Order: sequence, then C-alpha cells, then structure tokens
Amino acid sequence: MEAGKYPTDMTFPASSSKLKTIKFKQYRVHDFAWFADKRYNVLHDQIQLPNTNRTVDTWAYFTNKQFNYWKDALDYVNESTIFYSYLVGDYPYNNVSAVDGVIMAGGGMEYPNVTVIGSVGSRMELDITIAHEVGHNWFYGILGSNERDHPGLDEGINSYYEMSYVRAKYPSYKISELIGFDSTRNFLGANKMAYWREKEAAYLFSAKANIDQPIETHSQDLSNFNYGSIIYCKTAVVMDYLRDYMGDEVFNKAMQFYYENYKFKHPQMKDLVSTLQYFSGNDLSWFSQYMITGNAKIDHKIKRVKRNKDNSYEVVVKNKTGTPVPLNIYGYKDGKPVGYAWFNGSDSTRHLDFPPSDVDYFKIDGLDLMPDVNRKNNYSRTRGVFRKVKPLQFNLLTKLPDAQKNQINYLPIVGFNLYNGFMAGICLHNYSFFDKKVDISLAPMYGFRSKTFTGFAETNLNFYPKHIFTKITAGVLAKSFADEFFSIQNFASGESDYILNYIKIKPNLNFEFKNRDKTTAIKHTLSMAYNMIYKEELMFVNSNVAATTLYFKVKLNKVITSVNYFCNNKRVIDPFSVNANFQTDGIMAKLGVTYKQTITLSKKSATQLRFFAGTFLQGTEDQKGPYRFRMSGMNGVQDYLYDANFFGRTEYSGPASYQFIDNDGAFKVWTPLGQSSTYLITANVKSPKLPKTPFQLFADIGTAQKTSMNKQQVLWDLGISANLWDDVIEISFPLLYSSDIKETLTLNNVGFFNTIRFTFNMHNVKPRDYIKNNFL
Repeated sequence: MEAGKYPTDMTFPASSSKLKTIKFKQYRVHDFAWFADKRYNVLHDQIQLPNTNRTVDTWAYFTNKQFNYWKDALDYVNESTIFYSYLVGDYPYNNVSAVDGVIMAGGGMEYPNVTVIGSVGSRMELDITIAHEVGHNWFYGILGSNERDHPGLDEGINSYYEMSYVRAKYPSYKISELIGFDSTRNFLGANKMAYWREKEAAYLFSAKANIDQPIETHSQDLSNFNYGSIIYCKTAVVMDYLRDYMGDEVFNKAMQFYYENYKFKHPQMKDLVSTLQYFSGNDLSWFSQYMITGNAKIDHKIKRVKRNKDNSYEVVVKNKTGTPVPLNIYGYKDGKPVGYAWFNGSDSTRHLDFPPSDVDYFKIDGLDLMPDVNRKNNYSRTRGVFRKVKPLQFNLLTKLPDAQKNQINYLPIVGFNLYNGFMAGICLHNYSFFDKKVDISLAPMYGFRSKTFTGFAETNLNFYPKHIFTKITAGVLAKSFADEFFSIQNFASGESDYILNYIKIKPNLNFEFKNRDKTTAIKHTLSMAYNMIYKEELMFVNSNVAATTLYFKVKLNKVITSVNYFCNNKRVIDPFSVNANFQTDGIMAKLGVTYKQTITLSKKSATQLRFFAGTFLQGTEDQKGPYRFRMSGMNGVQDYLYDANFFGRTEYSGPASYQFIDNDGAFKVWTPLGQSSTYLITANVKSPKLPKTPFQLFADIGTAQKTSMNKQQVLWDLGISANLWDDVIEISFPLLYSSDIKETLTLNNVGFFNTIRFTFNMHNVKPRDYIKNNFL
C-alpha cells in the first residue's frame, strides 16, 4: 500500500442480525479486560519463545484512525514479547494482544494478555508504548507486583526494560524524536542526547530541584511529578547503574531467577533486593539504603590527577554528597577507553591508584550510567595546566546540559521606554531546564534616544538543604534605566536635554519550605530583600546674576527592606494564594495582605476573587506619604520599589500614563481618592471570560482612611477588561463607578478614553521558572 493512501473510513459497518457467544478463559491472572469495535482491522501472527520454543499467538486490533502507524503494530508486539522473554523469562500464556483505544488521549493501559493503546504521534512512539505495556505482563501480571505499595516493582522495573528495549532497537535516535524532530534538527541540543536517556533527564530534573522522593514510596504518597520522574525514571536509571556494576551476565541471571522464583507469588521489594544481593556476591546494602528506600544524591568529583615517574597515576576523588556507593573510573587515550576499574563506596575523599599506562584523561562513570547529579566535575586531563577546563559552547536561548562543555547561552533582546527610546542588547545567561547551584544573567542594552547603556543583571546562589527547606537562594538583582526626560535650556552648562536615570540593586534571600506531604499542592516561601534605589533628580536655582534659572542633577537614594511570605495552593479546583508583605525604610513601616482565589465553574471557566487589606504600623504623615496605599494600584511615579518596568514611568498624560500595577486596591479606574496613610481594604472580582473572547467583566469595591476619601466612605467601579495574558497584559475599560470617583474625574477633565488603563507586568514573566511554576 502506497504511503498516503491508507484507509481513513471510520464509519461503523452494519451490525449482524445474528447473535453469537464468545468465551475467554485464562488461568492464573488477577485482572481482565475485553474490547470490541466493529471497525477493527485484525492482524495475527505466531512467535516462538527463546527459552522453551513454545508458540504464542500475537494479535493487533486497530481502526483506520492511525492506520499508517498501526499497520506494523504486530511486529512491535512480536519483538517486545521476545525481548522480555529473552531477558526476564518466557511468557507463560498463549496469547498477547495490542488494541487501538481510538478515543484515548495517549499512553496505554495494561491487562493480562492484552494492552490498550491511545493516540500516538509516530511509529516509534507506538512501538515503545506497546513494548512498555506488553512488558507489564511480566511485572504487573505474572509476578503480580503490588503497584500501590511498591510502584517501583511494576512501573519502575518495567521502565528499565523498556529503556533497554529502546537502547537496543533505536541506539542512534535522539531526544528530539520526543518533540517531533528527527536527529538532524538542532533544537535546544535535543538532537545530541540519546532517546533512551530521557528517563535520566526526568530524574535529574527532580533531583537537582531537591524535590525527589525514595523509590520505595507508597503510590498515594508520591507527587504527580515524582510518580513519573522517580517511579518510572529513577528506578530505570538505578537498575541500569546496578547492571553496569554487576555486569550483564550476572544481573540478567539474577532477574531471571527472580522472575522464575516469584512468578504468581506477589513479591515484595525485599525479595528483589535479596535476589540481587545473592547473585552479586557483594554487599548491596548501599543499593537498598541509598537508591531504593532513600533519596540520597550522588556527586563524585575528581580533585586532581597525579602522574608518577613510572607512568602510574593517583586519582584523588572527593565524595561531595557523602553517599557511599560504588563508582568506576575510566582512562581514555585519543578519546577511546583503554581501561577501567570499579571501587567500593566511601563517604570521604580517596586516593585511587592506577597502573602505568598512556592515558590522556580520566573520567568517573565512563558510560554515564551512574545517577550522578553533577557530571561536570567527573573529568580531568593527566597533563597540562588547566586540566579541568572545558571548551566554551555558545547556545542561542539555552541547551540541554553537556558535561564536557562550559555552556554560555545568549538571546538578542529589545526594549522600549519614552526616555531611553528603542533599546537593543543581548542577554547572556546560564539558565537551563535543570536547577543549578549558580544562576547568572547579564543583559546590557543600548538606548538609542538617551545614547546610554541600560540593562539588568541577576545572580543567585542556590542551596539545597536536607531538612526544613527545599531550597535556599541568596541573590542580587540590579537594573538601570532612564525614568525622566526634560528638554530645558540651561544657560550655565549649555545643556538642553536632561535624561534622568535610576539604579536599583536588590540583595535578597529566599526560602522554599519543604512539605512533609509531597502530594500537597501547597507551597510556602519566605523572602527578604534589601531594596537600594539610586535616582537622579533635576534641581534648579534662580540666579540673580545671570537673571535665569540654573539646572543641575543630584543623586538621591533610599533603602527599603521588605519581608514577604507567600502561600500558594495550586489545587485543580478552587486554587488560592495568600501573600503577606512587610516593608520598612527604618522610619516608616507597613503591612499588606493579599488573598486571591479562583472559583472553578468548569474546566475552562472560572471566577477570580481578590481581597486586600493593608495598614501602616509606624511613621508620621510626611514619612508615610511616598509609601501610601493606593486605591487604584500604582502608576510609575508611585512604584517606589521600582519593581515594574514602565513605558513612561513619570508620565502624567498620554497613553504611557495609562499603565499601572494592579496591586494594593487594584481598582481599574484611576482615582486620586483612597491614597491612604493608615489603612486600605478592597475586594475585586472578575467574571469568567466571555465565550471565545479575552473579555471579562470586573468589579472593585473598597474603603480607606476617611481623610483620603471625599463624601463616600466606600468606592466602587464596574467595567469590562481584555485579558490578553494572565497576570501580565490586561486592558481595562471602566464603565460605571461611584459618584465621588466620577466627580474627581470630571474635575480633572478625564474623559472615557482617558479612563482606559492597562497592565504590562513583564516583571512577572520568568522563563527559567516556567516549568517549576506550571508542572511541579
């Protein structure tokens, strides 16, 4: 059949007028399922098992929906059944089937003798999915592993064999195949990493973020992410590491004995470990203690290599995590291994001896099979001055880690404000998909109107404690832009244009609390910051001698300390967050609390609620003045922390002046009322979006210090907004508001079009945190 001419008809044929009864009998199974569809194409074959030569019938049932993929499905069933039988033990039943699930979104589900497969995106994906689900016959089915109490015994061990199947059948395929690109397409380095290593990548993502859990964890105690990254992926990785340690022959014999001895008996994790221990002949307590029941990290480092006079070597290895597990060290000449040796585990620094040989460099874990969280320190040359220095690699945007390169990522960036004008520059950074101990970004830009350099920079040191906190981050953020422009002739200096700049430097400390319950959607963070603001101001004096006004720049500075507690419950239904923020400049002190909740109405529809309450704790009216709570949120002038980026920070008219931050009272309509130096209380609500549009209704209501109001003690507004990007870009059109607000707008000659306001909160966009914020 020619490509592109596959059958596509999905209509149901007419039913038969006759009835028939079909009986299925299968002994020694603990589950069953059956599937029927009048549209099925049926393929049938027979295979011979490798150990007993017994014949097994294989079947594939599929519709025309993905005919081009399923036409070869019987080959996948045959190959995976033979593969598992060869490595684990012969399949004991007479039939094995794969069924097209038709309406399933993806993945598969296993049952004895039969597996149902959802929609797939490629032939290889179908092959691997069938192999994985067929493999469950051995672990979920025949061995009868309890996937609730010991999920690693089923999904984990099966994933190891699936990984082995992929490595054997698709050795040259790359991670890029997962996202629909072939191995010639360079996308973020995905075409450089072997496809079978995707499980290692998933485990390292969890481990490097310090959110991993032990393999031997009850399924109900695992987070959603860790059920995949730990049970499926870490188990596969540590079993591969153990195979490398024991050797293929011994490991395979152990697993085959485990299968034969415990099939149909519901084994426990201790049964697997004791079997591996017996066949290994070595002490495997480290494997049980650190790899299975614990979640210890592995990080070995070559500190130095000493070459002796007889050409023997002393390699000094430091165990940075103290996890005493075996390791191997390979020696390489001209890029090829010339030998290796295994060493028992130790929790300290060791001096390891190697016999005389011609070696260019040594490498811990030569085949990269150990679950080492930092392979960049596993390498050292035997000669030269800078023996551990690796070549630089410059990458557009970012790239998957390469332990043999020092990676620097870059991204061209542009920006704009009224004072610097159009800005262009480049962002240099080391951000990756994985957490790092040091994060660095440097983004210099050039403003073509101001003819000055601007930009921002940030560096963070990340620590991952074992207790109380998941992560502690100590960092510094800095940025500098222009925020005012004056065109005034200064007869003293001859200047006519004054560009006023600001610099913000923000040392900060952030604590992410560790949850005992890993399944909870609640996250707690505590952060402290020391906000140092250096701002240029334009001053003037009247000169009696020159009979004119003289202008000059002065530099003002202020320091504001802030402490912020944030609780975020990202549950699927009715998620909410609480944010408490304390600020002081040493004289003034204020506290604000914001509560947000989404009321889930349906999968795609929700109402958003927000409540704010703030009060000043100390300070005189003059001292509190610049820091007052604002009923209408803050414009650029009022953003005293310089957190946000504004198109026109100090504009009082024109489109740029309509930008605001929806903090404090977050009223969508501008009003000078409710700018309080004592207290502010508001409530905000947004309706679900109107069908197939970004538009939603909003309403705000609030009260504040009496002296900050007019006649009414309670203010309100109603309107419609276009939510173009959640929490980032929103355009608000106030339609109705309380009489006091209306009166002040009239007094200030503010018409309807001037009441339109928008948010552009790009400071909320942090690409490096996208995966963590949305999937963890």
